[in-house]
Amino acid sequence: MRPGDRRTGWLFDATTAVKGVKAAVLAAWPSEWPGDRPTHVSQLRLLHLGKFLDDNVTLQESHIAPGETTVVHLLVGPPDPKRVREDEAAAAKASGLAGAGSATDDDNDPRRQRDVAVMAGCFAACIIM
Repeated sequence: MRPGDRRTGWLFDATTAVKGVKAAVLAAWPSEWPGDRPTHVSQLRLLHLGKFLDDNVTLQESHIAPGETTVVHLLVGPPDPKRVREDEAAAAKASGLAGAGSATDDDNDPRRQRDVAVMAGCFAACIIM
């Protein structure tokens, strides 16, 4: 990533969905980056080779080659109210399931999901600018 002429490298498994990448970036947002920290993943857009990446496809499906360093650009905009409502509804549903033992707050934590993906043997590297 390169807001304010700074680059940050990230490692993700090729099977990681673009939305998962964005969630991991948001969860680990560097404090030294200029401007306000985004509050929702819908504010983040990833641009690769002139195309915006779709949240629901994997890095591999986005033609980001495993084992190679790939440069993508990160754009920050206003949150998408529809996506915010959808995510809030999904989180409410997940928290309802948590009481039944089907999911926990830790399972839904993007930082934990990123850590699990990294430990699972990442081979797609992204430099997000």
